[in-house]
Amino acid sequence: MKIQAQWIEEWKKNLEPAMTEFLLSQELIEKDAPLSNKRFLARSIIPHVKKYQELFNRKGELAPDKNYWKKISDSPHFLTAYFLAYMPANLVRVASVLGELERLGFQFSTQSARVLELGAGPASAAAGWCEVSRLSPDFIPKTDTIALVEKDRKALELGAEWIRHITARSPYAPSVQTFHRTIDWARGLLPKTAPEFDVILTSYFLNESTESTEYIAEKLFYLLDDHLSPEGIWIGVEPALKAESRKLLEIRKHLIARILKTKSKLKILLPCLGHQSCGALEKAGDWCHEEVTWWRPPYLKAIDEMASIDRKSLPYSYLVIAKSDRERSKILPKTSHPKIARLVSPTHTEGSDLEFHLCDQTGKRKARWKTDNEIGRGDLISIQNERGDQTSRRIDKASVI
Repeated sequence: MKIQAQWIEEWKKNLEPAMTEFLLSQELIEKDAPLSNKRFLARSIIPHVKKYQELFNRKGELAPDKNYWKKISDSPHFLTAYFLAYMPANLVRVASVLGELERLGFQFSTQSARVLELGAGPASAAAGWCEVSRLSPDFIPKTDTIALVEKDRKALELGAEWIRHITARSPYAPSVQTFHRTIDWARGLLPKTAPEFDVILTSYFLNESTESTEYIAEKLFYLLDDHLSPEGIWIGVEPALKAESRKLLEIRKHLIARILKTKSKLKILLPCLGHQSCGALEKAGDWCHEEVTWWRPPYLKAIDEMASIDRKSLPYSYLVIAKSDRERSKILPKTSHPKIARLVSPTHTEGSDLEFHLCDQTGKRKARWKTDNEIGRGDLISIQNERGDQTSRRIDKASVI
């Protein structure tokens, strides 16, 4: 997925200074220990980052010490480490999804928005929304309220202050409301008396539930059906690990079944352009994820080097769902082409062709295209002429959207 170049340039100049100013104001770092101070990072930040890596290991499973977060939440550097190491990347992931919506012609129907982030932590998803609002004010409507729901009080308070900090200079600084509560899946993700929201955000939220994918889909369905306003959207970003990506695809499958059964107005928008069955679920070893190229603040490069993390690009899995009476092609007008498909793999050269995997309304399959276009994972193409069968196709004529 490509993110707007002007956003990257703006973040290069301003994100690290904004974070430094904020952490100083919260007395979470000292003036003599700037973010670029490797001694400070090595002593106060890296031990916690490595613990996080153990807690959420590469297999996508919780490490044995599941209570690590709770046990050391009183550490003076615990939240600082989490904020520094993970907030910018998760902010950019959510911003990139919003950027894809903007690129495909999505328009918000409201002039002022109520935004909710569930399982907010330090509010990285809400921060992504606020940053896109600042950088693309013609796309994002004025934000009236940002509601944050989080079980850890200190993370919740930090996230609320971070949102207030980055929106302080906005002419329409939103009201930030905090709700300190643990998500009880049995009782529902929100109380029935909760209001509707124009935007609901979740970031690395569903992967923390141990419930079945069908159960999660049921609760998520009621959250969106009951608490999304007409023409509202949900953006859910999850890990790109195989287990977590397949989990999200299973949730999508169960959501679609419930949407069709109840004739709900909910519609899958992205990354799948419709309610087709998922080709990535056909094989047990397959999965689907996105990847966005970004820059890393200098201090984050140092953290990655010391903690042996590779974040030159940001992989993630995601879903976007709208609540609307309109057809998907009307909601995303640039996807109204009769035959549109998304690249769901990197490309490689085979002779004079590019070979890759595509996914569309008929599922996922291998394809070849002789083209000079620079294309990659996440790109959309409109196909005018093709040959082949259900396993492989030859594209004779197409254009990049």
